[in-house]
Amino acid sequence: MKKYVYGIFAATALLSCGKKQETTQGPWFQVPAYMKDEISALKKANPSISKTLVWGEEIRSAEEDSVDWERELALWERMDLNRAEWSFTFDSTVKPTPDGGRFVLYETREQKPELRSVSLLYNKQQELLVVEADWEEHNFWMHRSYRLSYLPGKGYNVKGWQQALWEERKEFEIFADIHNRSFLNH
Repeated sequence: MKKYVYGIFAATALLSCGKKQETTQGPWFQVPAYMKDEISALKKANPSISKTLVWGEEIRSAEEDSVDWERELALWERMDLNRAEWSFTFDSTVKPTPDGGRFVLYETREQKPELRSVSLLYNKQQELLVVEADWEEHNFWMHRSYRLSYLPGKGYNVKGWQQALWEERKEFEIFADIHNRSFLNH
């Protein structure tokens, strides 16, 4: 079972490669700051997780009692709408939901940012229910596209595909379910 955990971590590490970017205090939702708060709450509560990795036709599952939350949620650090080099490249739309909540969508209006969109779903009490982000990167060697979804206190999902110059396109998905949800009231 441990080898499956390492495989899942390897896939997560592969996705989270990239240099840190300068952040500004912009007008948009602060995804990295929000996730930093979530990571602090998760560290304090120390919940276990169940993870499933689907890589092409291969499926692996693992239970983890001890989780490095900074590593586990590292991809979210890249989902920064307020990066200095991306200033003024996002449009925002806010729509009410039928249950009295709201849906907020930030979408890029240019081709350059790898971050294509971030969406937020709030309930009528204005509690954040879901954060989603779409990311696409392309260079000579590799083309990747993925969607991240985070449900506060419940888990996360990463779904996408990658294609290296030397191989066929591979689709992947990572599901993680957070247990011991006592930290939900943070």
